[in-house]
Amino acid sequence: MLRTGDGRPQAVFFDLYETLITEFDPNFTPRPTLAEWLQVDHQRFVAEWRKFQKRKMEGKIPNFPAVLKEICQRLEVIPPPEHVLQRLLEERVEAKAIPFQQIEEGILQMLMRLRNAGGIKLGLISNASDEEVGGWKSSRLSSFFDDVIFSYEVGIAKPDKQIYGLACERLGVSAGASLFVGDGTSDELVGAKNAGMKPMWAVWFLNRWPEWKMPLDIRQRNAQFTELKSLVDLISIIDSEG
Repeated sequence: MLRTGDGRPQAVFFDLYETLITEFDPNFTPRPTLAEWLQVDHQRFVAEWRKFQKRKMEGKIPNFPAVLKEICQRLEVIPPPEHVLQRLLEERVEAKAIPFQQIEEGILQMLMRLRNAGGIKLGLISNASDEEVGGWKSSRLSSFFDDVIFSYEVGIAKPDKQIYGLACERLGVSAGASLFVGDGTSDELVGAKNAGMKPMWAVWFLNRWPEWKMPLDIRQRNAQFTELKSLVDLISIIDSEG
């Protein structure tokens, strides 16, 4: 089903957050939330934040402060002054950069093994806004990939099958000869399947989180896909295709 000259996939595409990097921190100390900064009800803020995610991931909102201003407008509250919005942006950029500075050795070893296998291209497809991936270029991950797609740069977000098609086109591979590996949020595995790829559900980071990170409905939606509990699982599957 996944055929190159030796039977291995032509390409392996990865998700980013909770697949190659994780925000899980067992020593996390809670900070004031954005809702608290804006002095709005937390549940109302979260509801509005979710409404903006698609536009934000597709780069259709100028920046993070612009999102906060629109949310304040919808909730009929006065937005913070510009210097506070700038501070919130800087704090978000700093927080999002931390996982890029803490790449786990097992991830790097897996990518190195795939690179050394020969004939397998590596791609990244990530739903992200600009402030979330500022640490990518300087991270140890970036040198392993033949091509990288961040949704905000191309104006398309997972699970739209166009983003998977674009990724394959840019690497010169067919969807049917490609794997997509991700934690399954944003219905990315369903999107990959609809685009003709073979999706694989990476849970090696998700299993560290409490239950709320992977509730029952997410488990049920992704149960149809091959589950990868460890990095070894992925390597074993690819080796078996050889």
